[in-house]
Amino acid sequence: MKPKYFNSLGSLNEYANSYPNNSFSFEHNPRKCGCDSVRCSFDVTDKEDNDILEILVICPICANNPKNRQ
Repeated sequence: MKPKYFNSLGSLNEYANSYPNNSFSFEHNPRKCGCDSVRCSFDVTDKEDNDILEILVICPICANNPKNRQ
């Protein structure tokens, strides 16, 4: 699964607010990103079946890289 990159916690928070709180959970899970740095990231998980739907990573370097644009 390809992660989605964000410039800041604020931009990630705005995006995450589109998920209904009662159906999805956000689990903090530090991970290495595309620029080889360990960054703050969150797994978006469906509460019913525990499937990871998205990986959201805060990394300004990767967020500004054109090959990572969604």
